[in-house]
Amino acid sequence: AAVLLAKIYDEGVMGKVNHDLAFKYYLQGAEAGNSEAMLMTGLFYAQGEAVPKNTEKAEMWIRKGKDEGNPDGEATLRVFLSVACTEYVTGTAGVTDTEKALAMAKEAEELGDKEVFYHLGRAFQKKGGEGHGEKAFACFKKAVKNEIPEAYSALGLCYEAGIGTEPDIKKAVSCYRTAAEAGDPFGMAHYGYALANGEGCKQNEKEAMEWLVKAAMKGDEGAILILKEDYNY
Repeated sequence: AAVLLAKIYDEGVMGKVNHDLAFKYYLQGAEAGNSEAMLMTGLFYAQGEAVPKNTEKAEMWIRKGKDEGNPDGEATLRVFLSVACTEYVTGTAGVTDTEKALAMAKEAEELGDKEVFYHLGRAFQKKGGEGHGEKAFACFKKAVKNEIPEAYSALGLCYEAGIGTEPDIKKAVSCYRTAAEAGDPFGMAHYGYALANGEGCKQNEKEAMEWLVKAAMKGDEGAILILKEDYNY
């Protein structure tokens, strides 16, 4: 009954949404042992809108809901872990804990999230700080094993700029080419730059233009600017 009442307030069945009351009844249902209510209580704590954000309580309730055998438990845990791991890097979880972030990402990947290490790598880049370049590079290397196009581009930039590793323009261009062939606009643009300048590969103006146009058509602002300023295109 508590869960049904929570849904009424959560979904606005009676014409008005009230997330405060929805959380109150989800929590009541969770404490009474309802697995669906456990998952929803965890999500409310994770979102931090109707109730102050508390990532630890969110994890506790979501894991309880999964352990109780709720059919949505594994998927809910996977999504939670994927988001929370980046929050433990950026500090939006309330604390920073890189070891916990990496452990969460590993579990999320095991549960089926193939992009989690790419997003975690971006979080390390965004946060910055000592050792974060190396951690970002390591995350991108994990992500490319799952053939994530954006991860190849990110890894290419690490090789090009020496982020977390020694600069290696040939490896950078190889990564950009893989990303480009997989349809990533950033990879297309940077592979085009490399071909245009003969950096890390044989110069080929015609092929460079083709990749830059493809990148521009997908909205890459760098490619658009290069085409406009260098090619009057």
